[in-house]
Amino acid sequence: MYAVFHLLITTDWLPEVFLGLAGVLCLVLSPFGLRRGWIYVLAGLGILAALMAVVLHTDYLARTPDLFQAFARELILFIGFLLLLSSGGAPVSYDGERVGTLILAVLGAMFAVRAQDLIVLFVGLELLSLATYVLLYLDREGPHRREGATKYFYLSILASAIFLFGVSYLYGLGRSVSYKALMIAGAEQGFFGPLASIGLVFILAGLAFKIAAVPFHFYAPDVYQATSHRNAAVLSALPKIAGIVVMMRIILGLTLTAAPQGWQIVLAISALTMTVGNVLALWQNHIRRLLAYSSVAHAGYMLIGLTVAMTDVPPGPHPWDGKTAVLLYLLVYVLATVGAFAALGLLGVQGRPVETLEDLRGLARAPAFDLRLIAWAIAAFMFSLAGVPPLAGFWGKLAVFFSALDVGGSLGNNPAKTRLIILAIVGAINAAIAAAYYLRVVAVLFFAPEEEKPQAEIRPASAAGFFAMAICLILTVVIGVTPGRWIAHAHSAGASIRQMVAPTTAVRALTAVAGPASRSMTPNIRPSHPLVPHDAEK
Repeated sequence: MYAVFHLLITTDWLPEVFLGLAGVLCLVLSPFGLRRGWIYVLAGLGILAALMAVVLHTDYLARTPDLFQAFARELILFIGFLLLLSSGGAPVSYDGERVGTLILAVLGAMFAVRAQDLIVLFVGLELLSLATYVLLYLDREGPHRREGATKYFYLSILASAIFLFGVSYLYGLGRSVSYKALMIAGAEQGFFGPLASIGLVFILAGLAFKIAAVPFHFYAPDVYQATSHRNAAVLSALPKIAGIVVMMRIILGLTLTAAPQGWQIVLAISALTMTVGNVLALWQNHIRRLLAYSSVAHAGYMLIGLTVAMTDVPPGPHPWDGKTAVLLYLLVYVLATVGAFAALGLLGVQGRPVETLEDLRGLARAPAFDLRLIAWAIAAFMFSLAGVPPLAGFWGKLAVFFSALDVGGSLGNNPAKTRLIILAIVGAINAAIAAAYYLRVVAVLFFAPEEEKPQAEIRPASAAGFFAMAICLILTVVIGVTPGRWIAHAHSAGASIRQMVAPTTAVRALTAVAGPASRSMTPNIRPSHPLVPHDAEK
């Protein structure tokens, strides 16, 4: 008994065990008439126990903790708890199924970001996708839920097949599904050449669907509009976190940066994603459709940091590099987006959820204090997404832009530097474009004619949603005012993935085989870590 208890306490899989038990119990007990409140208590305790287990293992039990993995798991669990709170609306007959499925979606994202081999990674991504299909179909608040669920289902299957096809190239090159074996193979022989390029393209394509990056973004506006606010929050957070983290794990950790055209592909996707998302959002009046295009644009901003990390050029004296910028931006983005959807989920017009900007007109002048509070919270989240100081979103944009601007080398000697400066300029222009539609939402809330009475009202059973909105609002302000510890946390998490970054040996092999032409295309790589981990050397 003691051995079993010791194994449970020390294993790194204890958070996933807690989540799995909570999700399964919610699904099993739901048909037996368990009270709705107990379903939410059970799910909340499962998420909080998993979060405590991650913190305990990272800070006290692990000898060499993977801070990158810990950052991603803590963020997923925290956002999962907020999604659970914001999903509590009016009582319905399928609450147990919906809550249990949401827990399984969080579990799938946890599997994906903590996987150490390609099989567990694919299982985690598929568990996240399957749970999302069920959530989209179950939620009867969505005006066109069946249409949205069907679109997401078929396109997600296509993306999974594309991703799996790219992973097969990675398996063929490394002859293993283990991350450690693939890392060693990439360090010894380098993943470069036509096969590595094809695999990289298909892996990027499959993961681009998860983060809603161009040209795999076209499902997002239709699915967001067809579903409810709480499901739109799930789509904007969990797949985005899993997709970005897996992209960093595979591309940076498994030495695919040795392909000289890889960072250029991500750079092009970043510029297109920002521009398409922001420009198309200017014409939107449906609030979830507008936030869908906003989610697309923010994926492009995050890819700026990934592009910088793929070039692996020496950073300047600022406290963030590409990996730090991605993680910090991911944190501030999900807080503002989940908070915005939680606030919108509290509002209704004539018995239905708010759908368009007109439904929010004049909300800041409503006679009820809680309505005015929601209006100010929505405005704060819009300002944060726009990158207005002193809110958290400002530091996210500053991180990705400075990571691209302040890199080593000169304009003539380093082709990556010139392109990254252009990418940062494109990002700044897109930030200005985005401010137009975010400010339009704020204008609707605050600057409606005085004779127009606000139509929105508070929906029933919204106390948990208020709590979720308040947490997101407080953190958005706190991170904006005191960003130091959050930047340091993201920096330490990003630095821990350097143990898996491609060493200079692979790049030397690449330049020796491909000749001067590829040498001129390859960014300057800064040697900083040994070839393989110490245990692998033994």
